[in-house]
Amino acid sequence: MGLISLAVIGSQLWAKNKKVKVSLNKGEKKAWHMQMVEMDIAIRNISSHISLGFAGSAAINFNGLTKYHVREFPDQRKAFDSGWGKFEKAKMAIHLREIRDEANEARKYLGSRLKKKRSVNWKKVEKSLNTILQNCRACHESVHLK
Repeated sequence: MGLISLAVIGSQLWAKNKKVKVSLNKGEKKAWHMQMVEMDIAIRNISSHISLGFAGSAAINFNGLTKYHVREFPDQRKAFDSGWGKFEKAKMAIHLREIRDEANEARKYLGSRLKKKRSVNWKKVEKSLNTILQNCRACHESVHLK
């Protein structure tokens, strides 16, 4: 699967779930919006680094999806954690965990290839990015923030 096909992922890859309503207060929405922006930037950077064949930079950016950076801001941590509890209760945190786990696996793979000075199987890395995008889409399609 080429990088171009990642941009043209068909809707048949995601099950059409009923929308789950997750009620977030203003602070929680702000914290979650900040986290989604961070994740979006990381995904865009990963796509660029894959297309350029920059394994080291891609590994660094996959690291950006393995932890929740908004928690580093004391004023946002409590709101983010409170929102996380609501996502857990709605059984929607599974998508976020799968994104984190897949990014961690891709980061480890790239790191091991670089450490051993071996060539990178970019199809494997693209598959990881594809799985991450599928989980992003599944979450956005099934959660309704109110």
